[in-house]
Amino acid sequence: MQQLTRRQALVGALGTGAVALAGCVSGNGDDPDDESDDQGDDSGTAELDSSIERVGSGCAGMGPGEAPVFLDDGEYVVQGTIPSPTPCYEPVIDSQNFENGTLSVTIDVTETDDGPCTDCVGEVLYDATVSGPDPSEVDSVSITHAGGKTHETPAEDIPEGVPALVDAEITDSESRPRDGKSEGTAEVDEIDDSSDTGTITITGKIPTEHPHHEAVLTDASVRAGTLSVSVDVESTLEDEQMGTMPLGMVEYTASAEIEQPAAIDSVQISHPNAGYGSSWASDSASASESATNSHGESSSSDGSS
Repeated sequence: MQQLTRRQALVGALGTGAVALAGCVSGNGDDPDDESDDQGDDSGTAELDSSIERVGSGCAGMGPGEAPVFLDDGEYVVQGTIPSPTPCYEPVIDSQNFENGTLSVTIDVTETDDGPCTDCVGEVLYDATVSGPDPSEVDSVSITHAGGKTHETPAEDIPEGVPALVDAEITDSESRPRDGKSEGTAEVDEIDDSSDTGTITITGKIPTEHPHHEAVLTDASVRAGTLSVSVDVESTLEDEQMGTMPLGMVEYTASAEIEQPAAIDSVQISHPNAGYGSSWASDSASASESATNSHGESSSSDGSS
């Protein structure tokens, strides 16, 4: 079994079968609230400028809060998710500090008057920026969610640039008969991150009730270093036509064009009633049944349910 480094491997499927990929998060209708420069305690050696805005909120998902950091033209960008008592909260920067090579920011939440609120434990998605120290003097960035977890990222692990989706599409879709034992799959087939704009190619199979279907892309987005793609199927039969065979399988290829693709470190793929995930190892990982990506390096291919 070969040992692979962070940029050399995709580590298996994080979730297979029918899984919940997210909570009831909705970014629509949020009025972003900017927190202006020099908030809280900036008692470190550099003068810090910061801002934060809410980009979404909803009922809490299955995972804990996260706070991935990116470096964009000398400015540190945090695309985080912080737990909140209900979805009707907004993020605020409680304190900030740069000392002994560590840029530290504490983020809290404050209740908003959004009218009637869903009665559930919530989470708030936010974008925060912090600038001031010379990146060459920063050894690590520490993001603390008040009352929760501290996320510390060494400077060498902070990606250059903030990844963003340019375009996504289904590039190929074929349908065929299947037997009852065939199951759906989804996996990252190829990664091109050799330039500022690159592509991630996904291949998958979706079981259908008859072979007369095609794959359709229903959603694609990039946030916090994760490419999320949703693929569904729709019938190719005309009204009142009926399929001639009882079981089918749609095989598809999807392609996502991304700015700063090297800053992507995971992919989540959703099918009807199934979800799949792959991520790059933070340090090292083992992979088996390896395929070859665009760099001629190994990547795992065990994304089946």
